[in-house]
Amino acid sequence: MRLIKFGIIGFVAILVMSCNTTETTNVVADGNTTELEVEGATEASEGMVGNNNIAYINVDSMLLNYNYYKELEKKLMNKYNRAEDEFNKKRSDLEKEVVDFKRKEASNGFLSQESYQMQGQQLMLKEQELQELNMKLSQNIEKHKVELDKQIQDTIYNFIDTWNKDAGYDFILTKGAIIYAKKGADITPQILDLLNERYDSQKAKK
Repeated sequence: MRLIKFGIIGFVAILVMSCNTTETTNVVADGNTTELEVEGATEASEGMVGNNNIAYINVDSMLLNYNYYKELEKKLMNKYNRAEDEFNKKRSDLEKEVVDFKRKEASNGFLSQESYQMQGQQLMLKEQELQELNMKLSQNIEKHKVELDKQIQDTIYNFIDTWNKDAGYDFILTKGAIIYAKKGADITPQILDLLNERYDSQKAKK
């Protein structure tokens, strides 16, 4: 079986609107410049770019150090290891049967042609079943991976949405879409500390 990597969520820019007036700004993402309509002018702050209060998050760094993500990744790997063990055991059993079949074939150990053909067909059927098991286990792992990705995504997005009601950023972007950032615009450590604090607190209650 091929390891299905626990690849992380494709973070897109999280757009948070505030105030009532309207203006436009150009945002560079994936090499393309897009004019976005922004509601409201904002007050100056350390993360300000132009007339818009903007911050960004380093997703790789966040996930690498987010305790909840580490737990979900560990669960996924445990599930994969169990599936791999199940598949490898059945494959090993089949390989032993094939070796025994070839040994009997070479030594004319079959009682009849019918017995030879029947055992050969059984091995072919088991090989087909093994391939189907491989596909089934891989699909189950991938399905579980998608579910965990959604859990971690919802957790972070919902937290940032709630947190930003007080923080007041107009835009919170991902680092991959940024060519230049003013010092202080990276809010990854702040968000990460709060996420881990909340997760550790919830885990302690359980």
